[in-house]
Amino acid sequence: MLPSSLLESQLLPGNNVTTECNIPGNFMCADGKCVPGGWQCDGFPDCFDESDEKGCPKFKSKCAPTFFACANGVHCIIGRFRCNGFSDCPDGSDEENCSKYHA
Repeated sequence: MLPSSLLESQLLPGNNVTTECNIPGNFMCADGKCVPGGWQCDGFPDCFDESDEKGCPKFKSKCAPTFFACANGVHCIIGRFRCNGFSDCPDGSDEENCSKYHA
């Protein structure tokens, strides 16, 4: 297992994590760390416990007809990337229910 400081630098580029949420607009993760408020509900987990992505509203995605709407309701990927063996959606939804693609 990687040391938490290494995980933190990989998960949050630029080490934008702090343990003080006294700056207006910051979001406090369930583990007590803070991330910029703009990172909450952006489809990418920034808190180690992913609390910044829990309870987020599901938006109806407006993807072009040839694109696949990720389950998080935020991201669209090129349709041919669905069920290609690689998670292209941040939530991995493009690799779910792929049995009809691999029949």
